[in-house]
Amino acid sequence: MRRRELGLADYRQRLEQAVLDVCRELRVAAHRLDDEPGVFCKLGQLSTVGVAVRSWVSSHGVTLNVRPDLSLVSKTRPNARGLKATSLEAVRQRPTAIPKSAKA
Repeated sequence: MRRRELGLADYRQRLEQAVLDVCRELRVAAHRLDDEPGVFCKLGQLSTVGVAVRSWVSSHGVTLNVRPDLSLVSKTRPNARGLKATSLEAVRQRPTAIPKSAKA
């Protein structure tokens, strides 16, 4: 992060922007929230950001729910707003392959 002159907020925004770019390519309307990490859409939270930084080197990063078993995802702790987790496949209402998402 130091090499790229990124602060924590900048790093989070770049991770979220990468997910937003994938969503745009797949024609999924999505957005970020200033006070909540991740990417959201009309059905809930599509993506989470979890970052650990030590001496300005980051680990962990971002997840994007492409086609998880949402019954398992529902067992995770919701975000501060209580929005449920969702997936690209649920929003698009059709099968979504992981390689298609990874191309963006």
